[in-house]
Amino acid sequence: MKKISKKLKKAKHPKKKVLKKTFQGKILAPTFSLLEKRESAIKSPDPVPVYEVRERREVADRGIGQLLSQARMQWQFGEWEKLTQIDLLHIEYHPDRAELALLAGSAALQLGDHQKASNFLKTAKQWGCDERLMIQLLVSGVHHSLGRYHLLKGNKEKATTEIGLGGIGLGGDPHLITEIRTRKEVSALTESEKWGIEVQALKAHSPVAITDEEEYLKEEFSQKK
Repeated sequence: MKKISKKLKKAKHPKKKVLKKTFQGKILAPTFSLLEKRESAIKSPDPVPVYEVRERREVADRGIGQLLSQARMQWQFGEWEKLTQIDLLHIEYHPDRAELALLAGSAALQLGDHQKASNFLKTAKQWGCDERLMIQLLVSGVHHSLGRYHLLKGNKEKATTEIGLGGIGLGGDPHLITEIRTRKEVSALTESEKWGIEVQALKAHSPVAITDEEEYLKEEFSQKK
């Protein structure tokens, strides 16, 4: 009878073991929750917004956007020599490499370096340059060349109109772009005219009749030496 009563008591009061388990569970619960949080953070990190990624890239690679803005300004103001100094290997991993190569190619056309221009423009096309932008800048280059032609003929009004059309394509103040480009072309023309006058004056005083300017300068240099 005693054994039966003990079994009945145990059957009636099984709460002590359950209490122990729940007490242990309460102690271990915070540790398990921390581990679960750490695992979830490692497995699936929160996505970073796009604007934050862009800001981090600009901070990490400071000046990455300045190169394109600088090249655009050089194109607008006719800084052809500076644009053609762009190295394709240097901009190979630049996010705006296609437009940079296009700007350098259009500048090389203005300088008459067709081989260099072809290299830049082919690379710009391979890098996925926008075709509409490429056509726009090439057409603008044709207008600028026509403006230079009219300056040589002495028709300043037509030259200003064509040079103004040559500055269209990348935004900016059209009046300022036209003024700066026209000034540069006029100064380049006057310098070339002065150079031609100086050569003709040297020819007139030369004891040797030479028709080629380069050959004459070589002869003049050898005489001075």
